[in-house]
Amino acid sequence: MIDPLRKRVRRDAGAVALATVILACLSLARDLPAHIATWSAAHFPLGDDVILVIAGAHAFMLIFGLRRAKDLRSQAAERQSAVAELRHRATHDPLTNLYNRSEIISHLEEALAETDPVWRGAVLLIDLDGFKGVNDSFGHHAGDRVLAAVALRMSGEFRADARVGRLGGDEFVIVLPESSLPLVADVARRLIEVIRQPYAVDGHRVTIGASVGVARVTGYDASGAPDQVPRPEQPTARAAALLRQADAAMYHAKRTRSGLHVHDAVDPDGWGWPDAEASAPQYGTDSAGKT
Repeated sequence: MIDPLRKRVRRDAGAVALATVILACLSLARDLPAHIATWSAAHFPLGDDVILVIAGAHAFMLIFGLRRAKDLRSQAAERQSAVAELRHRATHDPLTNLYNRSEIISHLEEALAETDPVWRGAVLLIDLDGFKGVNDSFGHHAGDRVLAAVALRMSGEFRADARVGRLGGDEFVIVLPESSLPLVADVARRLIEVIRQPYAVDGHRVTIGASVGVARVTGYDASGAPDQVPRPEQPTARAAALLRQADAAMYHAKRTRSGLHVHDAVDPDGWGWPDAEASAPQYGTDSAGKT
């Protein structure tokens, strides 16, 4: 979509160019300068001062038009930048610069609405362990810095096709385009390891942990039969259900101190990861080692 100011600049510039071409063509075809000189000599002789005034007026109009076009281009650029900034604010969390809750839900609904091919991904919900102690000991400003550092570490672990967001407080969410169990296990292991690295807070080294809950779209229903292609009206309800399942799995991991719990339709009891330090199955990564 073209910005209205940009359209106005193009329209005005086109009008000026067209008028210039028409006047030039008429002047050449009709020998207009000679006719004007003849008419002026017979009816209204023009002195040098009048000619200078007319020439100056034309020069002023030309300069004014060029300056106006430049101003319109500048306004169009500023407006485009402001629109981009507003869009960013509407879709991103101001503290962590990750996607916000509404954008994550919108992205998940759009993914679940896909039918060719049907989306088979996973939702990871991450809750920080021990973060309350940071706020209690060092204050909320220090806690905000830790949240921003956690977000930076997490976002550096993923490719662009994964959505990393903050739901609120110390809860984060990741939407992966794939749902294989080895993949989500390795992702969760890496997240826990990355988050566990110490943080510098007011001259102190602070360590926190994380509990991860996963809900997978496997392509099978609870009986193990292939799942049906989602109808257009289903994505909103399915997205809400996936987030609830991931949330329940995360709290299960937190209660059992297992680090990770996965929920999917094939295995309704979930798959627990008893030791966050245990090795998990590996999967392919790109040259930068990102998921």
